[in-house]
Amino acid sequence: MDVKQSKQQEEAVSDHLGAIVTAMQSMQKDISDLRSRIDCLEKENETLRTKMERYAEVDGCKNTSDRKRRHIETACLEVMCTRESKWNQTCSFCSKIRCQSCEKRISMLPTILTLLVKNGFVDELQLGALACTSKMLQKFICIDADEDIWENLLHEKWPSTRMMPKEVRGALSNRTWYERLATAICPGAIEEEDVNECGEEIRKRYITYRGALLIKQGNKRIEGAKEVFPPLGAPSVGTKDLMLLIDIFGGQNCDGHLLSVALSGNEIDTLFQEISSVIISANVMSTSPIKLSVDDDSGEFIPKATLQDFFGLIHIVRLTDYKIICLHQTKSIVFKGHDDIPFDERQMGAVYMKGNDIGSIPTFLTCRIENFLQLDIGFAFDMLLCIDFPRSPGDFGIEYTKQKFIGHDTVYPFDSFSGRVAFRHFKREKWREAATRFERERFFGQAEAEATKDGGYFGAVKSLTIYPLDLSSLGVASDSGITVLHMLGDLLDFDEPAINICREEDDDSNSDSD
Repeated sequence: MDVKQSKQQEEAVSDHLGAIVTAMQSMQKDISDLRSRIDCLEKENETLRTKMERYAEVDGCKNTSDRKRRHIETACLEVMCTRESKWNQTCSFCSKIRCQSCEKRISMLPTILTLLVKNGFVDELQLGALACTSKMLQKFICIDADEDIWENLLHEKWPSTRMMPKEVRGALSNRTWYERLATAICPGAIEEEDVNECGEEIRKRYITYRGALLIKQGNKRIEGAKEVFPPLGAPSVGTKDLMLLIDIFGGQNCDGHLLSVALSGNEIDTLFQEISSVIISANVMSTSPIKLSVDDDSGEFIPKATLQDFFGLIHIVRLTDYKIICLHQTKSIVFKGHDDIPFDERQMGAVYMKGNDIGSIPTFLTCRIENFLQLDIGFAFDMLLCIDFPRSPGDFGIEYTKQKFIGHDTVYPFDSFSGRVAFRHFKREKWREAATRFERERFFGQAEAEATKDGGYFGAVKSLTIYPLDLSSLGVASDSGITVLHMLGDLLDFDEPAINICREEDDDSNSDSD
C-alpha cells in the first residue's frame, strides 16, 4: 500500500472516529437526562407503593380485584387530599381517579418525546403510530407539539423552509407544511420503464382533448388544414404568486445537507418568462462544505461522495392557497471537472443535476402542442451546482507535468485544442505511474498544507444555476400564446386521472390463477 492511499485511509478513519465520538457524547448526555427522569419516576412509584402497602390487609374485601382497586383509590385520594382541586377527577390510565404521580408522568411525556425526536430516535412514522395509542398523545402530537416536534422534523427534511418569509411560513402550521411537502406529487410524471405501456393511452387522451377543443371552437378536424383553437386566457398564476423551495443533499444515503434556499417568484422572474437561466449565488443560500478526495488518475479533487449520493428537490408553492408540487427530483448526475487547465484559469467543478420528467400525461393545455406526443416522457427542470475547489496536488504539479509533456514525443502544440486533449490523457497516464509517484509527493504536501481543514479537503458551493423551460424545444409554436406561467399553472392545477399500466407479467399471473 503506497503512502498516499495510507494517508487517505487514515483521514477516513479519523473522520469516522470523530463523528462517532461526537455522536456518542450527545447520546450519553441524552441518556443521562432520561436516566434522571426515570429515577424520579421510580422514587414516586416507591412512595406510592409504600402508601398502598398499608392497606394490603383490608378486612371485608374478599374479592382480590376489588381490594386492589380500593387500595389504589385510597392511596391516590390520600396523596390528593391537600391539593384536590388541582387534579382532574377522572383518569384513563390507572383508575377512576387521577393521582398526582400519574399527572406528573403524563406531564413528562412531551419533554421525553421531544428529546427523542430531536435526536433522531423517533421519526414521523413512529409518531403517527404513537398518536393512535391515546387521545392525549394524539392531541399532543398532532396539535400541541407543532413547534417542539414538527418544526424540527420539517427543518430536518426540508431545510429550505427555514428561509421562507415569516408571513408565508406562519400561514400554515409546521405539521401542515410537513404533510403538504411529504405528499407533493410530480404532476403527470411517468416512470421511464412504463412509457411504452402508457403510450397508447397517452395518444388517445391527446387526440380526445385536442378534438374537444376544436369542436368547442366550432371547427372540425380536416386533414392538412390549420387547426384553430379557442383563445388562451391569462395564466392562472403570476410570478408574485409563486415560491421555490430548493434542497440539495449529499453523502451516504443522501442524508447530508449541502444547499437550501427559498426564492420568491419576483426574485427569479426571468426563469418564468423563458428569458434566461437563473444563477443563485452562495451568499443568499444556506450551504454546507463538500468533502473532497484526490483522484489518483489526475491529482485533481473530486467529491468524496459518489455521484449517486447527490440528490436535489425543487418544490413550488402557490401562495394563494399554499398548494405544493414537486418540479424536480434528481434523476441523474454528471460531474464536470477541468483537470487540464491551470488553477488560476480553470472554471469551478460542476455537478449537473438532471431532473425527472413531468407533464407526460396530456391536459387541455398541452394538447395544444402539436408535437407533444414526440416528447415521449414530458419535460424537466435541470440544475447546475458549481463548486469552488481549493488548489489540488494536480494544480501544484501542473508545471511539472507540462515539462514532462513537452519532452514527450508529441505532434500537437500544447496551446492547441488537440494539444490540450493530448495533455489531459498524458497527465492521467503520468499520475498513474507508480515508479514516479515519489516525485509528486511534494505536491500532495503543498495541497495538504494549504487546503486541509479538520483533517480533510473541502469545497464550497459557489452558485446554483436553474435552467428555464425551453418551450421551443418542446414544440410550442410562437403564436400559440402558451407561456412558462401557463405551463406552471397547468401543473399546479393538474388533476388528470392516472394511467393504468398493464404489464405482461401481470397478465401472465392472472391467466395462471384462472
